[in-house]
Amino acid sequence: MLAGEGDALGVSNKDPFATEPTDDNDWVKERPHLMITVPDPAILEGLSTDPSDPVYVMWKGTPYAHIMVKIAPEE
Repeated sequence: MLAGEGDALGVSNKDPFATEPTDDNDWVKERPHLMITVPDPAILEGLSTDPSDPVYVMWKGTPYAHIMVKIAPEE
């Protein structure tokens, strides 16, 4: 995701299966970023889930949870 999401509509920060924004699924469209998976979900404890932070956990509490690290400034 080094190029960002481009023309994509974005994705839910909470539900990996969501296909469109809703009032409660925390829809985001990310600029360039790294996605880091970890072998043990306990490693994610204490990390933010707020997509406005430069580093946060996406899809926490699901088998697809991973760390998002923004690598470019907001446009």
